[in-house]
Amino acid sequence: MAGEAMDQEWAGLAGQAPEQREARMIEQCKAVAALDDDARVQALAAMVRAEYALPATDLHAFTLSRLRAWIAIEHEDREMALRLARGYDTVFQTMPGEMAMRRSSVVQGVARNDLSGDEVTTLFALIPSIIQQVPRMQQDTLSARAAPKRQSKPWWRFW
Repeated sequence: MAGEAMDQEWAGLAGQAPEQREARMIEQCKAVAALDDDARVQALAAMVRAEYALPATDLHAFTLSRLRAWIAIEHEDREMALRLARGYDTVFQTMPGEMAMRRSSVVQGVARNDLSGDEVTTLFALIPSIIQQVPRMQQDTLSARAAPKRQSKPWWRFW
């Protein structure tokens, strides 16, 4: 798929319902993962430009869907998911700093507010560079949310 067509098709997913968007993202990502290395990086570069050109109101939901699509692909075919993740990281090494900063803030927001602890753990294993966008403390915080609360002693019981 040519870069401009990929831009338009990828960005067009923002207007779809989350379930439809994620299903279509999985299809597109699988098609991109099947490309040779150079073609994959070119397609992913077009996808990245389209994604980060979205308005902030759409970008959060779009990124959530993309990460969930990657998790679904990882559960089905880990090697394919790793090819996508490596290609995505390669693309971001050539992108402007402001786009990288936008990526970091959006990924952090999605990880903190929308993903479960298991989803974040899967992403840490799949995309090592995500650790740069989501502080490792996030994993501890998510685990703490799932852990049962300990009963603390009353304030007056100091012994």
